[in-house]
Amino acid sequence: MDNILYDNFYWESELFDPPNPFYDDSSEDSDDPMESELSDDEEPSDPIHRTNTRALKEKLHAATVLPAVKNTLHYMQSQGLNLPLFLHALSWGNENCILDEQVQYARTSLMVSEELPEILERWYCPP
Repeated sequence: MDNILYDNFYWESELFDPPNPFYDDSSEDSDDPMESELSDDEEPSDPIHRTNTRALKEKLHAATVLPAVKNTLHYMQSQGLNLPLFLHALSWGNENCILDEQVQYARTSLMVSEELPEILERWYCPP
């Protein structure tokens, strides 16, 4: 046993079950029934980004989308951006944006969204 490296023995032992850093067991102990309930269109494995997008989408009304889009475009213009420059920076085109947590969250929201395949299809073949 003198030749065994104890670090390797410990980690490779079948008796040791290393903790899973991606598993959150705090929800198992929760008394809040809302935390464990999912909406009809929500899957248990849905990323929080997708859940948040769904929540925002439910609050949108057809009549309010156009003014919101125009206000956003106007604000981007006031910041010296247009849609191509914004999408380029958001999509790993700027080192500072790559490292920023808020931008990372927004980018991930787009990448995991249910809307992205439809967006790309429309860009590929505009209506």
